[in-house]
Amino acid sequence: MMGEDARDQQVVDRLREALQDEARTVVPAGDGLSRIQQRVAARRFRLRWRRPALALAAAAAVAGVVIGGIAIAGGGGDQSLNTKPLGSPTANPPVRLATFPADAIFPFTSTAAEAQWEQQDYPNGHMPWVASPEGVATSWVTGYLKQPSIDHVTTQQHSGDAATVTLGRTPPGTASPTAVTTVHLVRYRNAWLVTGATDPANQLQLTAPAQGALATSPVTVGGPGFGVDESVTAQVRDAATPQLLGHAQVAAGSGGPWSTTVSFAPSSHRVGVVVAIAGSAIDGKPARLVAEQVHFRPAPVSAGPPASGSVVYGVTDGRLAAFNASSGQVSRYLTAPNAGQLSDPQLVGDRVYFRQAAGGCGGDGLMSVSISDQSPTVTAVAHPAAGYKLTGYAVSADGNDIALVEEACDPQATSPQGRIVAFDQQTQQQHAIAFPSYPPAPIADPSWEPDGRHIDVFVRTGMQGELARYDAFAANSWSDSTPACQGFDEAGGLPQAVRVDGAGTLWIAAQTGTAMQVTRCAAGKPTVAFSVPGNGTPTDLAVTGNGSHVLLTDANGGVWRWDGNGAASRISGLTLPAATW
Repeated sequence: MMGEDARDQQVVDRLREALQDEARTVVPAGDGLSRIQQRVAARRFRLRWRRPALALAAAAAVAGVVIGGIAIAGGGGDQSLNTKPLGSPTANPPVRLATFPADAIFPFTSTAAEAQWEQQDYPNGHMPWVASPEGVATSWVTGYLKQPSIDHVTTQQHSGDAATVTLGRTPPGTASPTAVTTVHLVRYRNAWLVTGATDPANQLQLTAPAQGALATSPVTVGGPGFGVDESVTAQVRDAATPQLLGHAQVAAGSGGPWSTTVSFAPSSHRVGVVVAIAGSAIDGKPARLVAEQVHFRPAPVSAGPPASGSVVYGVTDGRLAAFNASSGQVSRYLTAPNAGQLSDPQLVGDRVYFRQAAGGCGGDGLMSVSISDQSPTVTAVAHPAAGYKLTGYAVSADGNDIALVEEACDPQATSPQGRIVAFDQQTQQQHAIAFPSYPPAPIADPSWEPDGRHIDVFVRTGMQGELARYDAFAANSWSDSTPACQGFDEAGGLPQAVRVDGAGTLWIAAQTGTAMQVTRCAAGKPTVAFSVPGNGTPTDLAVTGNGSHVLLTDANGGVWRWDGNGAASRISGLTLPAATW
């Protein structure tokens, strides 16, 4: 027979779930969301004390005696409250799970990362979606897994500190969404964490590698066969960033198990994700998606170029070349002579990207060449749209996302006058942010944030401007931005170039009138890294992935090197309009 405590607990649980379901239908405006979250956190605390009180009242009615001053444990994660007196709330909500879940994938993979959000972001209303299983599931699938079409919540289930959220999309010719993936989540403190995803129809499954296994390249990915004419794309991803490390495609409908090997790039992070996606016969987009956590042996993070013998890449005599950073001498050429007008080199991974102008409107393009090949071959990456010329670009750290800054060749005949066009090479998604007339205009190159979703760029509005951050695949107009560095003001000078390093720190090269000043901005707070006295004008900025080394190029071709401490030094014998490393 069910005891009084169990029935009381059941009533409380059902009441809480009903209230939560009703609350999810309300969309607050302004600062309402953060205020509601604070009230909910306080209400959860009070409910935890009401459960023991209800149990006490029931026990008193049965025994016919009054029991006071004793706190009876509710169960499980609430036992930490047993010794705390009534009416004495804590600053932070009690831990729901004893330890951080080892199989967490997103949005946090460590106690430290969750604690930072809990203590700094959540109380100020930042990233409120982390406290919602639906918000976390949707953000993970649409943003980090780069599947923007899978954005409909079809079903959801909550049971204590566990939840499942099934997401789907609406295929062409259908009226309602079809379930594609069921995201599994657990709650730690106030955060909901993704631990994996399964196929709602239980057809697409992963049997290799094992959940949480150590994955080394190449890794075998496989599962049981299903369907008749099925194809599966297997991916290896970094859990800390939306970085695709490797992928492979294999047939899965032959009747037997499917299996493939995926070679993937090294990661500097410990936690990764293996994802399997089966495409739809209707439009080729995902019909089923499953995922599980794996672990990597973290690759050592480069400390940047060594003090001597490092390599700088730039354009000289019309050719892309590698230079010795100490002597400034050319060590090798990466392009053939007379290949057109080359400019704006950027090193991403093992490839140097650059702009190549072949003459005439639209005759330019974004190219790349491998620094590893003994006989480098130039590869075309992207071209501006008809009627536009290429004036700037950015490539994400994994080489998957491209952003082109396009300016109309004839502003009278082409509208808008400028655009920032983002392109996801994996999903083939393309999106443009319009600049109807100049100014306002994007200046120099933009730079991708580590999430592969946002770009930072300096937008000139006349004699001044703003450091703007855009959702590259959602913003439509130049005004659809947020500040990229809230604390940066005119005292920091007029920005001429920006870069974002692997940690998400924004670096800004500005002209103050008395110096070229390089500022790093983390969490909206700017700090001067170094200055080069004089009236020089910055033209280009290159930063190593961990932000330890910087190259600054001025309008006279001077290349300045900063190694993380002290003053910057000019590289003798090196005169380049732009440089990278």
